[in-house]
Amino acid sequence: MLQQQLVKFPDAVWVQIYKDKMQLMDIDGTITHTRLPDVPYDHPRSIIADFDAAAVTLKQLLPSPVMKRLFSPIALLQIMDLPEDGLTEVEKRALLELGYESSVQNVILFDHAGNALTKAKLPPQHRMTIIKILLVIIIMVVLASTWFLTL
Repeated sequence: MLQQQLVKFPDAVWVQIYKDKMQLMDIDGTITHTRLPDVPYDHPRSIIADFDAAAVTLKQLLPSPVMKRLFSPIALLQIMDLPEDGLTEVEKRALLELGYESSVQNVILFDHAGNALTKAKLPPQHRMTIIKILLVIIIMVVLASTWFLTL
């Protein structure tokens, strides 16, 4: 499933998340960067216990060009150190939010074998932001047209 998404979204950001590190992966499966957290973000019962520490680690790992991060269509987060009982819904939500904080449009979680744990979708707050931006653009165009017609 992960390989299908990599083919479908060649510009996607693929990150493998471990309890003690994060790795940025290339589409062919090679590790391009590894980042150890400055502050541990794991807990014996959970892969992510300190959200802020994990967010800082992920942001430091991602490519620095702002335009690439802003317009990256999707983040593929592969959770490598899954607990025996799997992830709780709260952990999935935290990992999804972690991806959204890195300025990508969609996030999909995968297990260590590449099976999808979630599906890509925009969270409600991101949908509202897009709608607000479109409304502002429409208002600006209308105002500019009105101003131009008065000349």
